[in-house]
Amino acid sequence: MRLSRLPSPLFTALLSSALLLTASACDGDDGETSTTDDSEETEGDTEEDPMGTTTESAPECTMDADCGGGEVCSSGACVPDASNWAVGDAGTVLRVSPDGGQQHPLGLDVDIHAITCHGLTMAWFVGEGGVVGFTDDAGDSWTTEVITSATLRDVAATEPLRVAAVGDDGALLISDNGGAFQAIAGASGTLRGVDVSPFRVIAVAEDGVIWRHEAGDPAAAQTGVAAAALHAVDFGDHGPYGAAVGAAGTMLWSDDGGVSWTPQALPTDADLFAVQVSMNGDAWVAVGQDGVVVRKDSSNEIAVEHPVAVDLLALHLSTGGHGTIVGRQGAALRTTDAARTVTPIATGVTVDITGVDAVGDLHW
Repeated sequence: MRLSRLPSPLFTALLSSALLLTASACDGDDGETSTTDDSEETEGDTEEDPMGTTTESAPECTMDADCGGGEVCSSGACVPDASNWAVGDAGTVLRVSPDGGQQHPLGLDVDIHAITCHGLTMAWFVGEGGVVGFTDDAGDSWTTEVITSATLRDVAATEPLRVAAVGDDGALLISDNGGAFQAIAGASGTLRGVDVSPFRVIAVAEDGVIWRHEAGDPAAAQTGVAAAALHAVDFGDHGPYGAAVGAAGTMLWSDDGGVSWTPQALPTDADLFAVQVSMNGDAWVAVGQDGVVVRKDSSNEIAVEHPVAVDLLALHLSTGGHGTIVGRQGAALRTTDAARTVTPIATGVTVDITGVDAVGDLHW
């Protein structure tokens, strides 16, 4: 059934914006996608001189301080620092930068649970009572509406424009154009996390069940089950490699787009609330209870750290491992190296921050 449609002027603007986009960004709770631009200069790029010989060019930067205002150093090149947006309890919407948080009051009196971004301008957030927020101008203005009676707990977007939201009572909603959302049958329970690609949607539930919906199918089907509650799922670049995480250090791994899942043994029993997988699937970062950060790098080494004393609830990592981790009591952490090190950010709020993503950047 059709649940809701954005007001027609906004929907028209949305479609116009979508046609202008050349790259997608942001996955959700996150933690969470876009494709890289092969023309972007990075360390090791070559230049040809007038005599026809080829020489290796020097990197443009080695650290953020080498770049200008509003830029960061990534793979030897200065790139724009992403516009990070965070959401949380009591209708909190924040623009987050290394200098702190700037509130954008929307007059909402409901908890917001997750946010996802798409391309240079668009983002959606979801929350209590089926509320959905939307921007098509990179967050300068937001429109909100209620699209279902169920509380929505996660949202994800992909390129070409496709958005999926999940929540209580098996709520699984998909939009193939960013406007009207359609309810998909089959799932049950409290769905906590979602990842979307052009071909499928993967959702994870509080009862440990993993649901998969293929584009064009009438209903979602169970594709895996964990021994504990699952809180989040993410596929690197919405591709074949993905992870689902949950209670008591639970992680399941898929290398076939969520058709099958294999439990992974982690050196922690902390509850994990968010995960992000690198674009090529060779690394991941998960965050959770009591400030735990669990990382696997491309050498398969796993590290466990506790940078803060509060639960970490969501993360977003972008180009070069730059990103933001958020959590309870207004906690936010800045990283420039895929969570190997972090720096606290003063957000100016004390409510739980439950979701974070960035407009207009390339994913880790």
